[in-house]
Amino acid sequence: MTVLELMAPETPAVGTERAILEQMSALRAEGALVASLYVRLEVEDRVRNRYFIAVRDAVRRARATVDQLDLPHDEHEAFHRDLGRMEQFLTHAGRLPHSPGLALFACEALGVFTLVPLPRVVQTRLLLGVRPRLAEAVAAVDGFGRILVALVDRAHARFFEVAAFDVTELPSMH
Repeated sequence: MTVLELMAPETPAVGTERAILEQMSALRAEGALVASLYVRLEVEDRVRNRYFIAVRDAVRRARATVDQLDLPHDEHEAFHRDLGRMEQFLTHAGRLPHSPGLALFACEALGVFTLVPLPRVVQTRLLLGVRPRLAEAVAAVDGFGRILVALVDRAHARFFEVAAFDVTELPSMH
């Protein structure tokens, strides 16, 4: 028996969240399950690794649910490996993005193990389906919007565009 080792996801480059979510929306696992894990990472969730306790509970419930499904043995085992990979990745707080939340998608059959930092996650939970469950991630990324900030003094003006994870200085007007 061979085990497919998928590399741990890296935090994507700033501003690529929408592109990653668009790529993920095209995925569909025929006969396999895609795990979509949303993790709330507010300050109070990081204290004493409370986020991980919530993740462990969600993984335990997902394992119990999948054990009740009539899946072929290899798909069942692949899904359990996906859950183990997700849990293992989240045990190391140093790997987490510096954001208030994240979405982690895993499906061994599709070769997917993808992390998307999010500006907001309402509640830590694990969703299962034949497609990645993207609604909350899309809403969080798109809902944050962009803000225009102007820094002005008597001699100068600087303009910045601020997004969920990105600040870009715009050309000054003279």
